[in-house]
Amino acid sequence: MSSSLLRGGRVLVCLSLMIALVVSAFGPSVAIQAQDDGIVPEELVLGMIPSREPDVLLPDLEPFAELLLDRLQERGFSINSVRAFVPESEAATVAALGTGEVHVGFMGPFSAVQAEEQEGAKILTSSVRFGNLFYRGQLMANQSLGNPNQGPFIGNFDDLVQAVQNGDQVTMSYTSTGSTSGFLFPCLKLKNADILPGNHDNFSTFVAGGHSASGLAVLRGDADIGWSYDDVRLDLVGRTADTGLPADMPEIEQVSELTTRIKLLGYTDYIPNDPQVVADNLSADLQTAIQEELVSLSTSQEGSPLLESLMDATSLEPVGPSTFDAVRQVVAEVRPIRDSCL
Repeated sequence: MSSSLLRGGRVLVCLSLMIALVVSAFGPSVAIQAQDDGIVPEELVLGMIPSREPDVLLPDLEPFAELLLDRLQERGFSINSVRAFVPESEAATVAALGTGEVHVGFMGPFSAVQAEEQEGAKILTSSVRFGNLFYRGQLMANQSLGNPNQGPFIGNFDDLVQAVQNGDQVTMSYTSTGSTSGFLFPCLKLKNADILPGNHDNFSTFVAGGHSASGLAVLRGDADIGWSYDDVRLDLVGRTADTGLPADMPEIEQVSELTTRIKLLGYTDYIPNDPQVVADNLSADLQTAIQEELVSLSTSQEGSPLLESLMDATSLEPVGPSTFDAVRQVVAEVRPIRDSCL
């Protein structure tokens, strides 16, 4: 055999060894199919922001991810497995879309806009609830604030403004600082009413860690008032260990009790519903397929009940970037005053 052929063989062997080492180093999430405009990962990772506790979300998120995998494999994509997980925060979910740790994200509107701006993520679809693509954040109050004999009387948002301006002590819970309905839009509402907590020593806040957690904080009296999406109180039905309601109480009675103990004071402006996004390093064909299959699965016999349990959505619809212009505008207004909201 000629020396040139020997040299060529050694080069091929070395290249093969280098490729094998790279695949070994990156593990199961390495892309096994590269296209000119992006990748098709061996393991598709679906992440969802922690709107509720992971042990509440994962039992529905994991089978939904499996359904999506089946649909994509049927379309010929070389994806071997799927993994669903709930990162520790909205910020962690946003960052994971940039690092490749998450390929498909079930996001809040604020988080999705951040992922779009910071990580180049693309918004594909949005949730539909009660036939609408929009929802509101709600302000809740512990029932004791409706009793004029127990501290300041706060029966609506105007009463809250008056109480804060009068110097009454008020404690408020946000869901998280990455939440649209639980922080971003509420912050702007407080600013417009001239009662930013940072400007009033008698107005204290804390971050509960989720929408359900904020509702529970109000129920238990840890917060006088608190923000969440509309209507988080229904998500607390059946969680008797958390709410302290009798385990044998019928659901309809739990609803009545929870809506009595947790009063509504008002709402934010309307917000686009939770979107679903993809990482920008996925191939264009795969992004299109994910969008189409998310829409299809959302109304399928298998996928619809999972989606409803996950986010109270009846379907998903394709949306364009302009749908979230209102969120981008509020982000721009809140950024300069963020610290005063806390």
